[in-house]
Amino acid sequence: MRLVTYFFQLLCVVLLISVLISCSQTEQAPADKKTTPAVSSLDAETAKKSAEKNRLREMLQKQAIESKRKKLDLSDFAQAEEPKKMPRQKKKQVEALSSAATKRRKKEPKETKKKPTMPELPPPAAELSDRHETGTAKTPGKPAQPDPYLKIRIVNDAKPVPRMYFKYYGTNPTISTSAEAISRFALDVDDASYNLARTLLQRGQMPPEAAIRVEEFINSFNYLEAPPAKKALKISAEAFPSPHRKGFYMLRLGITAKKITARQRKPANLVFVIDTSSTMGAEQRLNSVTAAISAAIDRLGTKDRVSIVTFNKTAQILVKPTLVKHKKKILSTLSTLQPTGSKNLLEGLQLGYVVANKLFNKKTVNWLILATDGVDIQQQLETTTINTMARQEAEIGVHLKVIGVGLDKLNDAALESLAKQGGGHYTYLDSSSR
Repeated sequence: MRLVTYFFQLLCVVLLISVLISCSQTEQAPADKKTTPAVSSLDAETAKKSAEKNRLREMLQKQAIESKRKKLDLSDFAQAEEPKKMPRQKKKQVEALSSAATKRRKKEPKETKKKPTMPELPPPAAELSDRHETGTAKTPGKPAQPDPYLKIRIVNDAKPVPRMYFKYYGTNPTISTSAEAISRFALDVDDASYNLARTLLQRGQMPPEAAIRVEEFINSFNYLEAPPAKKALKISAEAFPSPHRKGFYMLRLGITAKKITARQRKPANLVFVIDTSSTMGAEQRLNSVTAAISAAIDRLGTKDRVSIVTFNKTAQILVKPTLVKHKKKILSTLSTLQPTGSKNLLEGLQLGYVVANKLFNKKTVNWLILATDGVDIQQQLETTTINTMARQEAEIGVHLKVIGVGLDKLNDAALESLAKQGGGHYTYLDSSSR
């Protein structure tokens, strides 16, 4: 009996132990199920971070390659990347370019800083004038030798550069005849540009680009064209290949008028309007004008009439209309002029046109000749009716010739424009054109 009881107790203990073991297994099972996904999620985050690091590393590498590629000279070397093998033919071309660039660099001389040199001093005035007149270089104790270079020596610092005012017209473009087959041009007889450039060169100074008008240079030379025998005009032409542009030809047109003798010419009615303001005292301007007018009067006929109007602050008639046969009286009065006062261009031209209209005759040549240095006249031309007056008088038959004189503050643009408005032409007075 005692044995059975002992056995039964042992069985109960075994059953209790088995129940406890089973309970402990059931409690551990869900815990295991919860820990497994935590480990897997940790691995995924680590993998994601490593992938981002790899991607950032690749981006940085690409940026470094791009920056290197920009610094390289790709005209002489291959590209900086090395992703693919270069074809054999292309590799040879790159090597050839690289070797050519290396040779070119070796041939190029290295730049060296030049030491500043002192400008050459201009020659004495006597030597410079000898060059201008004869084109020879004189050496003390030796006879003059012919100058193998230019007759005029350009020395920009020989004399102070004058202040002048020009209008730059630019360069005419090349126009194809297929686009425009007709060419128009005016019978312009101005020659001021050539005379002015000659004066500057004789002073040893280079004329500004705006002062050069090619048509006035062409008009300044005598081409020895034979005048027509019967007709009023004769046109001659010659063409030749351009020495500067292949495939182009240069065409020179010459228009020659019928030559009229002194007996055939109509009597002239000339009114000289002379600027006697204080600016005309510089550079002997007024003396140059009076000398030129005196030379012109000596060449006129006895039937021609001359009048002289002067202006400074006001205008006055110096010589009333007088026949040239009394030229001694005209010349003696002309020699008394002195520069003084300000400049009233409007009043001078108005009085000159009044005198010209009193003796106006369709059977005579009617000209008003203005001689001025053109200083301080721009404002008068813009604010007064000078241009309109000159245009109206030209339509009636009184034409305006403008003579410029002097260098400093010469308003070349204003004088040229005024001559065009007055239906005449513009010239510049220098020692060679008197």
